[in-house]
Amino acid sequence: MSSSVSIYAFLNAKLRARISTIIPEETIRQMIEARSFEETVHILNSSIYAPAVKAYEQTGDLLMTELEIEHIQQSTLRETSRYTQQFTNPAIISFTSMVLLRFDLVNLKNALRLWYERAIRGCSIEEKLPYLLRSTGVQGLSVESVVNAVSSDELIALTMNAAFAPIIENALPLVVKERSLFPLEIALDRWYYETLKSSAANLSSRDRAIAERLIGIEIDAINVNWIVRRHAFYTDGEKDHEATLLAGGLIANPGILEKALSSNQPARQLAQLFGERMGIPSEAPKEEKESHTGQTARSLAFLETLLQQQLLYECRRVLGGYPFTIGVVLAYFALKQQEARRVITVLNGKYYEIATHRLEALL
Repeated sequence: MSSSVSIYAFLNAKLRARISTIIPEETIRQMIEARSFEETVHILNSSIYAPAVKAYEQTGDLLMTELEIEHIQQSTLRETSRYTQQFTNPAIISFTSMVLLRFDLVNLKNALRLWYERAIRGCSIEEKLPYLLRSTGVQGLSVESVVNAVSSDELIALTMNAAFAPIIENALPLVVKERSLFPLEIALDRWYYETLKSSAANLSSRDRAIAERLIGIEIDAINVNWIVRRHAFYTDGEKDHEATLLAGGLIANPGILEKALSSNQPARQLAQLFGERMGIPSEAPKEEKESHTGQTARSLAFLETLLQQQLLYECRRVLGGYPFTIGVVLAYFALKQQEARRVITVLNGKYYEIATHRLEALL
């Protein structure tokens, strides 16, 4: 059996070198302090996201610029599979492939939203089609074919060879009945994280423990998103909390989330719960004239910041520890995703002229 050093030596050196090229804090600061949106965009010319600058120059379209950033991020992370295929073992190759599948599912969900708008709601999607990321298929399924499916039956037939085919087939009737994609989206997320956890179970004990912690933070974020969305779009009689929440969160399991689920202000309850469990002071109290919507948005921003901080802490912990583990792969993935998220957040903040202190709070 190969040692962890022989398995991860090349991968560790390669990915740590790439981590060192992630856009530094000083560059993010320059983008925030730039005098105009155009100046902010052009700071990216010296980074891996230079093609996004060209996309903006050619189109003048912020969304097209974001799409190019997402494309660059996905393409860069997919390159990692080349190294795992060459230098690691089948368990690591399988797990890494499952981690990367999340990007295919993101692209699939975007295609499903356009299909839903066109096929179920009868709306025109012509203006939205250019913003669909077409760079990859999903397990041999093109996103264009998903968007263009004329009915639920055709969509089921198109996806019949995909690993998640039963999920599509079982959830679509509920999508049509409730006129909402939410049941399908949560079913796909549930399938993905259950499959990802099963794949992690085949790793070595050291790798499995690291993977489960980082996956746990993602599950926490998914559960928060689901709770808030169900509260916003479903009446109390329609909510099926137990069927929605995922087990395996690092900070909160479904049992301790019941308090937030039963609250009229789930976002605020969640912010307090996560803050307490992470030993971080809760967000500022509600301002006297603040609307319920404003308070919810502020609580969600606080929650996102908490979870991002926890993820960064876990990445630093992994990178500062024993170097020859799956941790370097997962930390690289997490840091690259955060890099793209921060760049897009700053671009949006500058484009919509958000105050500097508010923009900084979103990072």
